[in-house]
Amino acid sequence: KPLDEINNYNSNSYKNSPYPICIRYNEMWDEEWTRKELDLSYSNLVICHHKNDYDKYRKIYNDNLMKRFIYNPHHANPNIFFKNEKIKKEYDILLAGKSTKKHYPLRHRLQNLIFNNVNNELKDYKILQHNHPGYNNDYSYMDIALKEYAKNINKCYLCIGGTSKYNYRLGKYVEISMCGSLILGDLPFEDKDRLKEFV
Repeated sequence: KPLDEINNYNSNSYKNSPYPICIRYNEMWDEEWTRKELDLSYSNLVICHHKNDYDKYRKIYNDNLMKRFIYNPHHANPNIFFKNEKIKKEYDILLAGKSTKKHYPLRHRLQNLIFNNVNNELKDYKILQHNHPGYNNDYSYMDIALKEYAKNINKCYLCIGGTSKYNYRLGKYVEISMCGSLILGDLPFEDKDRLKEFV
């Protein structure tokens, strides 16, 4: 996010750069902010992680020959995310990540249903909650949070998913599938046929 204050990004210094400027974009649902960031960063190469965003912004910038868009879907490290036979399944359901009503309406509804029934209809089920670690810490390069998340996926039979209100194939869909667990959620815009086996 070059325009976030913490980055102290000076776009003028990149205006006439002789080198290509690349920006990797995860979620591009906020069109006004995304376009501002793409324009003010003078990025020439834009890597999109979601197919529907890629299609949308390639069309928006169709006449701009200075910007090239590449679709590079979410993927995960197979040395971290894999079906670990040494880890015993001890939980029925995994609740992981954010579940805000605005951006993740299905996940929000599913988690509310679970929490509202944990002492009655679901009292015989073991539920594990794994909180999102956040994005800014000094240990990201060590993959500690990813390894812990993969371990928790392997401990659970069923993992709550959800494509967000933007119908994205979020990283969860790849990570949970690679660990051999099932996803309770909706099918994303991309890779529907391949993911039907796990969703």
